[in-house]
Amino acid sequence: MKKLSIIFIFLFAVTIHAQSSVAGYVGVGRSAFDFDDFQMKPENQAGYVPIGVQITLGDGMLQFGADASFSAVPFAFEVEQSGTKVGEVQITQLFLGGFLRVNIGNEAIQPYGKAGGGAYMGKLKWEPESAYKAFAPAEEEDFKTAFGFYIAAGIDFKIGKTIAIFAEIPFHFVKRKLDLEDVDDDDNPSFTANNWALNAGIRILFR
Repeated sequence: MKKLSIIFIFLFAVTIHAQSSVAGYVGVGRSAFDFDDFQMKPENQAGYVPIGVQITLGDGMLQFGADASFSAVPFAFEVEQSGTKVGEVQITQLFLGGFLRVNIGNEAIQPYGKAGGGAYMGKLKWEPESAYKAFAPAEEEDFKTAFGFYIAAGIDFKIGKTIAIFAEIPFHFVKRKLDLEDVDDDDNPSFTANNWALNAGIRILFR
């Protein structure tokens, strides 16, 4: 009990005296999916547009924080049969998680690396071409919540004491599975839904 109290007091003191920041960002990204075990097999990878917020705590070399992002423009995969486009699979990604950040130096220009993990959620929407709507009507399914991780490299450009602009490249590693009713889990294949992005944003620094 005494040890737990000492740890709690230490963490509280670090949080109070640490530099914290809140950041917002937008980016452009690309899928690195693997559809080998999936019922629909798009021809090519697809782009997306993530938006998100970050909260960072800590001072010096090591910091920790929370990250939330959403695909404002979803992945959109074209599906073809015999060379003809029959529809589009749209996939959204919502990520909620935490991270550990390692800073390199403490200057106006500060490179850093990150590793994080958390919950990946979202939906799959099938949008058929008009000629195929009678045979394969539009539908939408939720994904089961999946747990994955990401690594990232970035750089902060500090503008004064309270504002920084930054760029960051995260790579997400996750497997997704649809939340299908009346389907055994063994008969519901997962697929690799890795993806990466180039994000840019503004960070507000607090003391």
